[in-house]
Amino acid sequence: MDIAEFRKYRIIFDDYPFLNDTSNGIALFDVIGTFIIAYFLKPFIQRFINISTISYYLLLIPFGILVHLIFDIDTFLNRMIFSEEINIYKLIILIMVSALAFTIVINDKPPAYYETISIV
Repeated sequence: MDIAEFRKYRIIFDDYPFLNDTSNGIALFDVIGTFIIAYFLKPFIQRFINISTISYYLLLIPFGILVHLIFDIDTFLNRMIFSEEINIYKLIILIMVSALAFTIVINDKPPAYYETISIV
């Protein structure tokens, strides 16, 4: 079976039905593959970057958007994120980045940080 056959199944949030096989939307194969690869790479990456598991997984999609933008790879999600109209994809990314910022501020402090906090 060709990899294009796997990549044709997509999810699109602005049109019902949300799942389609018309190659329109975010490829489920790519998203699932990204998280599977990230799962196996996590022990190696967390040796160098001290972040929580939640922060690590929340970084994947924004990092993917940035990488595709740097290498000028046209993707459905990048087109939706950088379009001028307001859409559900921008809201989802905003929520993800907000959750990422929250988890970094709350969860990713070194233990010495908590020892210096005093409650008055």
